[in-house]
Amino acid sequence: MPNVTKLEDVSLTKRDFCKLFGDVSMRTVEKWVEAGMPRQAVGKGRVRFGADAVVWAWTEKTRQNGKAKKNGAHEEKTRLEVEKLKMEVDREKGLLTPVSTFDDVVADLCVRVDSKLQALPQKWAPELLDISDMGTMTDRLGGLKEEIRAEIRATGEE
Repeated sequence: MPNVTKLEDVSLTKRDFCKLFGDVSMRTVEKWVEAGMPRQAVGKGRVRFGADAVVWAWTEKTRQNGKAKKNGAHEEKTRLEVEKLKMEVDREKGLLTPVSTFDDVVADLCVRVDSKLQALPQKWAPELLDISDMGTMTDRLGGLKEEIRAEIRATGEE
């Protein structure tokens, strides 16, 4: 089995893929490919499998078994490797933050949200200056609510 140091470097042959899962046949891998498992074409009729395929296959295997059975050290090791890959894929997608940077990320987000909130009166006050009727002002503020929410949400995505 190849030694991989980066997630994007995961590239397994069908044989390596079967070895990773231990009890999976070549035909099962072919069925998973037909069912939509991600793969990379490397030549006529030849494919390789990346980290996304490992995550897909583990999910499919778990679904097929109802629950992943913990029968043996090999399967437990494979389960843990796949969980690690899932976390790395999620981290690369920006869905997870490493614990070591969590405080900094949260602090930065709080500062950005705070600055957005402080800027709101300056941005929308001119639109409310000419309104003297309390009902009209309430309606206008209600209309701004979704704009304000969207702007705050966008702050977290920056």
